[in-house]
Amino acid sequence: IGTTSPQTPDEWMAQTGQQNSQASQEEMEKTVEEDTCAIGENGAPTTGCGGSELPWTETEELLVSHSAPQQATAPASAASMTWLWEMATAAGLLGFLGFDRFCMRGGVAKLKDE
Repeated sequence: IGTTSPQTPDEWMAQTGQQNSQASQEEMEKTVEEDTCAIGENGAPTTGCGGSELPWTETEELLVSHSAPQQATAPASAASMTWLWEMATAAGLLGFLGFDRFCMRGGVAKLKDE
């Protein structure tokens, strides 16, 4: 796999001996005029394109999928969280109904009398 080595424009100019990191309008026009590569009717490059091979591989370094390291503990599944929520709801409902029944039978009044 390839590597990257980012450079600032100043670093690139020092390494290549260029005086400027940007091409002038004349340099860009000259590059376009000197280009002899064209696309034929069938969509394939014609002569002057430097061969039919593309200058890169099908796997680009920045597009490769790397698997993430395994976590030490797996998070709780949605099913187990749903089950836990249902149990907590049921316990709360049963507690409320029990208290309501206690109050309806005069449980609070009986406690005050004692």
